[in-house]
Amino acid sequence: HRDREQNRVRRVRIERALQMAEELAGRTVWQAYHADHRGRIYTGNKYCTHQGPDTEKALLSFEQQAKTTDDGIQWILKAAAGHWGMSRQHWNERLRWGEKAKDAMVAAAEDPLGRLELWRGAKDPWQFLQMCKGLKQALETGSTGVPIRFDQTTSGCGILATLVRDAKTARLCNVFGTTPRDLYTVIAEKVVQRLVADLELGDQKERALAELWLERGIDRSLVKGPVLATPYGGSYMSLCDSLVDALDRHLGYVPLDEYAYRVAVPSKYLASHLWAELKEQVAPCLEVKKWLKTVCRKVMVAGHPLEWTTPMGWPMRLADREPTKRVVNTLLFGKKVNITMQDQPIDSPLSATQANKGIGANVTHAFDAALAHQVIYRAAGLGMPMLSNHDCFATHMNDATVLHTMLLDGYR
Repeated sequence: HRDREQNRVRRVRIERALQMAEELAGRTVWQAYHADHRGRIYTGNKYCTHQGPDTEKALLSFEQQAKTTDDGIQWILKAAAGHWGMSRQHWNERLRWGEKAKDAMVAAAEDPLGRLELWRGAKDPWQFLQMCKGLKQALETGSTGVPIRFDQTTSGCGILATLVRDAKTARLCNVFGTTPRDLYTVIAEKVVQRLVADLELGDQKERALAELWLERGIDRSLVKGPVLATPYGGSYMSLCDSLVDALDRHLGYVPLDEYAYRVAVPSKYLASHLWAELKEQVAPCLEVKKWLKTVCRKVMVAGHPLEWTTPMGWPMRLADREPTKRVVNTLLFGKKVNITMQDQPIDSPLSATQANKGIGANVTHAFDAALAHQVIYRAAGLGMPMLSNHDCFATHMNDATVLHTMLLDGYR
């Protein structure tokens, strides 16, 4: 019952995507695009989209085939290693892993259902299987349309850190440097150190809570959500909620009368450590958000919307109005019901409180939208096929080296 309720939406989406894919198999799939008020690009396709989950990304390849080259094969192997779970490793390490796994990848492509053990354990199993099929196709036919994907590391914090010239955070977000760094892993390791200190030196309660979380494990995936949300308005309470979900999955069923001390209290305990470490590592990013809120309040108190221009020349205007509430008394099935209706009338004064709820996300997304447009225009000038997903991009295997250089230069 729990599995059905939690995964119902995912299962419905997968089923709909498969139905659509079966109808479109072998045909050209067109993607319609639009930009939101920040310039971020979205495809209008609901299913079979390259901006969807792992199951849908793996359904799509470029219609135009790229001829096999040594460099192209190497990019397939490096991309496969990334989808397997080595996305934080150096390119040379990924290539070495891919060379060793080449035969296994071809075997998986030949009989995916019969050799599940060769690909189902990957971090992105379906995109990894797509790489396996692309490798087999490239070796046997001399061409393939499999997309090679690049994903910028922690771009939100990287953008904010660069705006205030914070070299420490920018380096952890790979804005510069030749070896990969990972902000998520650094924060996870620091939190583990705090838990070990509590386990050794804390009181009885702290030792018990630290032991619980160390048993569960403080990994990269646990801290990724809170770190990602930091530039966009993440708070201590939203952090607590994410940890409740993680602990809930770890413990399984917990009786309602035990939920407070077995889930809620441990989640608040870890949230205090994670929040403190988050502020320690990305403090300058939080200062940017604080400054933006102050500016927004000064401008809107004076009766003006907040306006600026992004690096791509995109005009931005943010404004929200004071919400008004009205209670409507009505009858529903013979019972008196009070319905509260909320609106933002055009004659209401501007509200900095409302606008500030999303100001961090809007400013940061306006910057990564500028990067996306820049990369897309450069790719178009080179005749390079391109798929974009905000700060993630994909192209042919033979264009991957050019795209990789273009992304690093553009981001800097």
